[in-house]
Amino acid sequence: MKSKILRMLKESPAYVSGEELSAQLGVTRAAVWKAIGKLREEGYVIDSATNRGYRLVSCLRDRMA
Repeated sequence: MKSKILRMLKESPAYVSGEELSAQLGVTRAAVWKAIGKLREEGYVIDSATNRGYRLVSCLRDRMA
């Protein structure tokens, strides 16, 4: 699920709502929130904004390359 969320965030230049992510993946918004947390632990910088959703800002791996 993390890879699918990451792909969706990479493909969108704008914020993607947690509701949209959960609907497309068939999981709860809580499950999306947990997956986002794990992606952040892996070095992805993901911005979150109330009533907007999530947006991929950068990746620690990108900075290391």
